[in-house]
Amino acid sequence: MRSCIMHETQNSVIDNRPTGLFVSAIRSIGLVVIVVVLVAVTPLRADEGASVVEQVTSPDGHKFWYYSMPDADRTALAVSWAQEVPVKSIHPMVARLGIDVMLNGGAGGRDAADIVADYQDLDAGSGLWVQPRHVSGFIFAPNEHLSTAREIAAEVMTNPALDQKWFDRERQNIVEEARDDATNSWGIGWNVVRELVIGDHPYNDFWSVKSLDEVEKVTLEDVVQWFESSFSKKTATVAVAGSAASEVVAREIDLLLADAPEHEASDPIEFVQPEVQGGTVVFHNPDAPKSVVILIGNLPPSDQSINQPLQLSIGVLGFGKQSRLFKAVRSGMGASYGFGAGMFDFTREHRMLEMSGEIETAKLQEALLEIEATYTDFHQSGVGRLEFPIARRFYKREINKQLQNPVNMAFSVSEAMRSGFSKDYLQKALKGIDELERATVNELIGASMPVFEDLLKVIVTPDKDAVDGACVISSIVEAGTCFK
Repeated sequence: MRSCIMHETQNSVIDNRPTGLFVSAIRSIGLVVIVVVLVAVTPLRADEGASVVEQVTSPDGHKFWYYSMPDADRTALAVSWAQEVPVKSIHPMVARLGIDVMLNGGAGGRDAADIVADYQDLDAGSGLWVQPRHVSGFIFAPNEHLSTAREIAAEVMTNPALDQKWFDRERQNIVEEARDDATNSWGIGWNVVRELVIGDHPYNDFWSVKSLDEVEKVTLEDVVQWFESSFSKKTATVAVAGSAASEVVAREIDLLLADAPEHEASDPIEFVQPEVQGGTVVFHNPDAPKSVVILIGNLPPSDQSINQPLQLSIGVLGFGKQSRLFKAVRSGMGASYGFGAGMFDFTREHRMLEMSGEIETAKLQEALLEIEATYTDFHQSGVGRLEFPIARRFYKREINKQLQNPVNMAFSVSEAMRSGFSKDYLQKALKGIDELERATVNELIGASMPVFEDLLKVIVTPDKDAVDGACVISSIVEAGTCFK
């Protein structure tokens, strides 16, 4: 098994984190990467052998959520720190830059390459990334090496090098990525989406680099200031999944957080429901080899009662080669390398539907009509009578895979508890899928998913006349003129 330090710093609004019961229907598109940690474990028993999430208190008083996986050959700790991206004294991009410097600049007097090698020797790994409202990280290791893996992670968390050489290198990487996004059709498309949906909100400055000058003004001192105000033990939510005993894990958590600061949580930035206006925007990118299509709409926030039926629904619509959209656009028309659907969170309270893919420009207009027809039929009629048991079986199989992975389960526990789900939600996950009814799922599709006319359609194409009735622009700053 390959083990390593991993980090993702968000080139899109799609959540970057280990997959789990909360993101199993989300797919990876374009430059978007969902971190997946492959951990070899003995398969778990089904629901009757699954655990209930317990809240445990460590000797030092740290509360954590614990999910026992007795058949697993390792244990994972997931930590989420409630902290907002900086917006007042420094640029929101500082948080992304800070994570990059922490992970790539070494810690505790050692180079990052040595840290990676140490994890590999332990058959272990870790990850760290930042999102609006929180920073998340994890470690996983065989139980006999959990303490050593924790020591390495603690060094990165409390004693990173943060030196000028690595700061300059990582800042330049962000600048170069931004320049690439200015010409890459996927980068352009998501920049347009964010500009139209969240506009001048600071989260847009976090995800999009709208001014290279602003990024180049960020200093190492800004990163140090961000680091010193981060990773407070008072803001940490810890979730554990694996076969290590809870009292063993409790000692490791105390040691992991022993030298962490004790700042209070910062107030979250106000973020109202993103306003998605139905309409079509074409960005003319004359040098693009093909066209990129992104469709966006609002979904209800994360909720225990709709989580599973919504994931199953979106899976039928656009997850995999047997999905409605893939078969219509790729298999049926041969107009695309792949087209599908997923969902992502701006924040936990603000969930979005996305459909996207690359389309052959000569077939673009025809493909858009086919996408509209496919989605409209799905919205009106839902999952078919013969389609439903197959989709439910496939969904159950995918969730069962997640139930076998300590890293993904640790983050599923964290998400479930922070979202207010019941403690037995994970224990009853497979039973919940078995109990899904087609009529209930189809009712949810009609009530929760937007009609096609209300979707924002962003198309990046070399042919500015390829789409009928679209607002055509050639720069991001023009995007706002399309809906005035």
